[in-house]
Amino acid sequence: MTYTDELPPILPQDHTAERIVLATVLRWPEDIARVEPVVQPADFLNEANRAIFRAMVSLYRNQATIEPEAVFREIARAGDADRLLITRLMLHDMMGDGNLLSGQPGHFAKRVKEQSIRRRLWEQGEEMIHEALNEQNDVQDVITRVGQRLASLTGGGAARKSIATIGEYAEQVYAEYYSYGKDKKAVGIRTGWESINGILRPFRPGQLIAISADTGIGKTCWSMNMALDLARAGKRGLVFTYEMSGKELTMRAALMRMTFTQDHLDNIDREEDVDAVLNDLHRHTQELKDLPLRIDEDNANTSERIERAIQAEINRYEKLDFVIVDYIGMVPSDSRRKRYEELGEISRLFKELPKKYNFVMFVLCQLGTKGLAQRSCRRPQLDDVYESGRIPQDCDLFLAIYWPGRYGAGELQKAGYDPTNALHHYTVEVLVMKARGGVAAGARPHTCQRFEPAHVRYHDLTDDEWRQLPEKVRPR
Repeated sequence: MTYTDELPPILPQDHTAERIVLATVLRWPEDIARVEPVVQPADFLNEANRAIFRAMVSLYRNQATIEPEAVFREIARAGDADRLLITRLMLHDMMGDGNLLSGQPGHFAKRVKEQSIRRRLWEQGEEMIHEALNEQNDVQDVITRVGQRLASLTGGGAARKSIATIGEYAEQVYAEYYSYGKDKKAVGIRTGWESINGILRPFRPGQLIAISADTGIGKTCWSMNMALDLARAGKRGLVFTYEMSGKELTMRAALMRMTFTQDHLDNIDREEDVDAVLNDLHRHTQELKDLPLRIDEDNANTSERIERAIQAEINRYEKLDFVIVDYIGMVPSDSRRKRYEELGEISRLFKELPKKYNFVMFVLCQLGTKGLAQRSCRRPQLDDVYESGRIPQDCDLFLAIYWPGRYGAGELQKAGYDPTNALHHYTVEVLVMKARGGVAAGARPHTCQRFEPAHVRYHDLTDDEWRQLPEKVRPR
């Protein structure tokens, strides 16, 4: 959509109000303080207007002057100027158009916000109707969720909650740690692996954590191992899966604790002791029934639908401790941008979601096989990230999983392992590629685990297994 395109008539809109807000702020930059608490870039329907206002907000928050040249540079830096045909001349003409200047920009900002709310009501209508028609849903629950959802749409004019004095934040910090100490509550959440907990600080609500690996290395298995451990510890989680169905993930979850393996299940028609296999499967599927872990297998989930699903989950259960997206490269987008630009927008939203809703978010991403194959050793590096948008920049913690035995004896030797040692073939390295809060005191930025493919599960190494690792790859 270009700057001069007509807007879709089906959607509630006020194109004139959008232009008045932009022109007035360009002419009188101090008016940004009157409109920014009311309206956000996403409230502008016209994509070019949205890009212009986003640039204005960025300049305002960085205490830079809002004027046409600076706004244009900010738009160009984001890659939107050429795509939306926004020029310096256009911004100067807008600022000088007397028909667009108003002494009441706050009034027009509210009009923009109202139309945005109407559009969001329209967009959520179909989902609400679906909930109402679903006979399995309790009517009172539906009414409650719909009421909460509608109420959340009208909060745009409230005082900003993101601004406080440093003294107010200081009180929050002390109160948080006071409750941890006096109530003996764990700080943040930890995995079920001591090898991982030994190198990482506790995961805290608001963090975005990336988990990366080459194809077939097992990032989905690793994240599901972690999700199950967190759920067994009472943490509520939501998994968005794009490559596997919910049933496939649940099958793997059961296998992680079963005595029998996938081979036994695949050949159950030829098993001599069918009852033993079925009893094993029944026991461990039953164990999963009451875990506070839900799976969304809709591979049409855009980033916006992910946020709506998160809102619904919080409305239903009142809290959400962690979210897993498997994986970012599969998240679709409704825009017509180039894929790397779409992924940039998706990763920016994923950066905001855990802070907005107070949970830990894990996003899986793919490593580029081309870059790995060109090196003598495939041990990952941060610039190997493939199709992940801005995740390496946006995330608070970036982990990479490396399984040299997956590539064969040659890779084991290059990585410093012994191909004749059976343990080394199933030794997996977990590498900390980035840690905004640092690693645990005295820890090295990597550790090792053992992968058991027959049960798709990861284990901490025993003391004996630890001693078998080559000195140069053994974490201290």
